[in-house]
Amino acid sequence: LISVVIPTRGAKKSRRGKPLIIECVDSLATQNLGNSKLEILVVFDTDSKIGYLNKLKRFESDSVTIKFISYDPPFNFSKKCNLGGKEATGEVLIFLNDDTYWRTEDSLVELAGTSMIHGVGAVGAKLFFENNRLQHAGYILRNNFVGHAYFRDLDGFGPFGDLAITHEVVGVTGACFAQRKNVWTSTGGWDEVLPAAYNDVDYCFRIRDLGFSILQCNAA
Repeated sequence: LISVVIPTRGAKKSRRGKPLIIECVDSLATQNLGNSKLEILVVFDTDSKIGYLNKLKRFESDSVTIKFISYDPPFNFSKKCNLGGKEATGEVLIFLNDDTYWRTEDSLVELAGTSMIHGVGAVGAKLFFENNRLQHAGYILRNNFVGHAYFRDLDGFGPFGDLAITHEVVGVTGACFAQRKNVWTSTGGWDEVLPAAYNDVDYCFRIRDLGFSILQCNAA
């Protein structure tokens, strides 16, 4: 069982005029799951219009279930992730932004499977902007600052296959972040003192401090 936690306000910012979360869940529900099952946990804000929640139920099937978890603002990404993590029952946890859309149908199982490798504490995917420029291919340390590798570059093979193969990185973005549920439990989860920026960087450093590796999975 793969649990995907999606914090959302139900904002309408997609090119099709739909709430972002609907397109996000639509692309999740059409992933090739193989023998796995999918549990989607939507952590929604109670002070926003929630009519979109009913529309999400249509994506349920024999292999996909959807749960709704209410959250009272103010905004705190870390707290919303932890709320979803506590309710998740899957062996694998994936934290996912609602403005994401899966480009290939095997991405979810690639990400989840990589997170199951012994000694791995977190796994990230390759993310793109809508213009096909790279948004994220792992975090790097440069000039005492943590940033996205190959930010706004074109996709390709990369130096030594850096954009093609799975490899170790300093950290990965919370926009698409996979790990085993027992790793999340052992770390204590996301630090709620950091509501927006750098909560994923802090989390990755704490995961590495426990002796786990963090991988960039470019097949996802």
